Amino acid sequence: MEERLLEVYKQIFSSRMNEPVWAVHKTTPNHTHELIHCSIPFVGKCYHQEKTKILLYASAENLSDYCRKGQDYLDCDDYAINRHKNSFDSSVSKPDVFFPDVHIQPINDGCLAIVALYVYLKFQSIDKILPAEFLERISLANYCKYSIQPDPSKPKNLDYAGNPNYLSESHAYVENDIKILKPDYIIMPKTIYWADRDFIDKIKGTAKIIPIYQINARNINLRINEYPKLSIQQLNPVIAGWYKHLGDNRIVGKTKENFLSIFSYLDDIMQSQMR
Repeated sequence: MEERLLEVYKQIFSSRMNEPVWAVHKTTPNHTHELIHCSIPFVGKCYHQEKTKILLYASAENLSDYCRKGQDYLDCDDYAINRHKNSFDSSVSKPDVFFPDVHIQPINDGCLAIVALYVYLKFQSIDKILPAEFLERISLANYCKYSIQPDPSKPKNLDYAGNPNYLSESHAYVENDIKILKPDYIIMPKTIYWADRDFIDKIKGTAKIIPIYQINARNINLRINEYPKLSIQQLNPVIAGWYKHLGDNRIVGKTKENFLSIFSYLDDIMQSQMR
């Protein structure tokens, strides 16, 4: 699957001739007219064996830091095209890493990793598993294959999850993600699903869509917090163990406490989607 994705992504990317022009460009001199290569999904080494295959989509990659600091590690196409896997391989070898780095912040933080595990546990029982082992059972990616080049004077990330015109630039990639990976469930940001629903429903095959809020501090505290919180004791022991490590990164304080509402929220979403 990974080899097929690499081949298709190279073909699509080269055919675009450095379009769209609004996407992030390389920083290496003499290559600043070229775009950062789109990345294929991370395909877990056990994904193809799973009876229930889960594809986890985040929104768009945040490359504002990359642009501001003039970094160039993504200027190498061979690295950039599989950066989720390359980041994962580098981070799992480091001591004291609980949630691996897959170059997607909501997964690195543990938030989306826990969401995917909670959905996975609806179909399969697990007594004990670490995040790195679990991620090898699923596939994950950004739905938006390009990031917007930020204004140098205001280098902040620009999200276009609700913009169909920008989303359409990723359609060829997403269609091949689903064609090759053949997921049974696709967890994705609801803003993207509603903005791009006609396209997604046309190409999803037999996959069921689980549309959720983007899992960030704002949505956790203002929207997801409206759902009942579970106590640590009510959680599956694996989930409880992972939850304790949310504070290793940026999910702390009130946000970490309010995160306990996410399980009631997911139950509600899944019940409505599975009818």
